[in-house]
Amino acid sequence: MSVLIVEDDPIIVEDLKANLLQLGYEDCRSCGSVSEAKVLVEQVLPSVVIVDIQLQGKESGIDLGRWLSAQAIPFFYMSGKQDVSTFLESGETQAVANLSKPVGIFNLRNTLYKALTEGRKPQLSKKGFSIPIPSGEQYFQVDDLLYVKACRAYCELYFRNQRAAVLASMPLNKMLIRIKAPEIVRIHNSHAVNIMHVRERRYNLLYLNGLDFPLEIGQKFREPLSKTLASMG
Repeated sequence: MSVLIVEDDPIIVEDLKANLLQLGYEDCRSCGSVSEAKVLVEQVLPSVVIVDIQLQGKESGIDLGRWLSAQAIPFFYMSGKQDVSTFLESGETQAVANLSKPVGIFNLRNTLYKALTEGRKPQLSKKGFSIPIPSGEQYFQVDDLLYVKACRAYCELYFRNQRAAVLASMPLNKMLIRIKAPEIVRIHNSHAVNIMHVRERRYNLLYLNGLDFPLEIGQKFREPLSKTLASMG
């Protein structure tokens, strides 16, 4: 797990790094501005970002929080400024928490755990759909569907705990209409995934629970996917 600290006070940075190391987080990086943070996020894709609200430069930590939300990256704030207006503004950015400085090691540990395990925790649906087969209709649960892959006039459906794909004699567009579930989202011209099973996103690759390999995110689908994942926070 990698942690990025966005803080312009070097003493606080060193204290945080020492606490993170004690908690077992060895991959820790830091920077002191929003512009530097954006570059590092795109380079190292941290598991979680710790953001100071008051930073050097024109952009604040809250501005960075909005950007991190759009990238679907878990983060939380820490700040010595906890007035009502700042608290309310920070609460609109889907941060996991807003901690007061100084941040103790136990509070840090608990917030990191929450960010890494609950920050993007989805709620599964109970919807089903059917696929026509020669003998009638075969029914499936949307919750069990991992992704759908287009194969010209056909498509393959991959499910949890099922190695072999289910072949359907209809193109991807018609299959998505048939499934009719908002959690099934197109990420490529030839792929649609169940976002409830997203484990991790690394720039243009998406990792799903139960899959040993990533799926590519098409360029035109990247921004819509970021917004969809951010809305799940």
